[in-house]
Amino acid sequence: LGKLTLYQLSYARDMGDSSAGMGLRATDRLGTPEGRDHPMSHHVEHTLKQVFSHPTPHNIHWRDIVHMFEGLGGTCEETKKDHLKVKLNGHEMSFPVPKHAGHTLDNDHEIADIRRFLKACGCAPASTH
Repeated sequence: LGKLTLYQLSYARDMGDSSAGMGLRATDRLGTPEGRDHPMSHHVEHTLKQVFSHPTPHNIHWRDIVHMFEGLGGTCEETKKDHLKVKLNGHEMSFPVPKHAGHTLDNDHEIADIRRFLKACGCAPASTH
């Protein structure tokens, strides 16, 4: 196997291949890292708003979260223990990859962990700082 995008990894997982992409780095980016002249993609901005919205939504797709991290300039690597290691703006955190049907984040704690990490990285929307 060569390098796969995280979209391909998510798609393979959604199709039932739980071993897809183990230990491979995702190199493709949807958005642009901070510091560039280009604005954040609409998709990344929408996912970011979902993560910080109240009440907390329970239908955010895991692949959208991964794309958001990458679109914000982060790097993501899936570990052998089914966690996603994210490096963003000098911070690093590991998140468990959802295993349940649909791969959506439906647990308030999962979303809260992502929200805290984004705040620590300085990526929270202006109204939540």
